[in-house]
This record gives sequence, C-alpha cells and structure tokens, in this order.
Amino acid sequence: ADYQRTIDTLLSGGSDPVISKAPEGAWTHAVIDKAMMMMK
Repeated sequence: ADYQRTIDTLLSGGSDPVISKAPEGAWTHAVIDKAMMMMK
C-alpha cells in the first residue's frame, strides 16, 4: 500500500509530475528479508 501511495503521489504532479510512468520491478523485499534474518 505504501509503495502504491508513493507512486500515485509522484505521478500526480499535474502538468509537472516527478515521474511520468510507474516504474516496473522497482520494489523488492530483499533488504527487509536480510534484516529480519539478522535479528534471529
């Protein structure tokens, strides 16, 4: 949900959006997975 909310915000800049289309493959859970393994 946070990812999509961020994309929606970046795309909603009216005539001057921060990004012009949603990125593909820009999300990964690898970092949080690694952090969670380190906490065990």
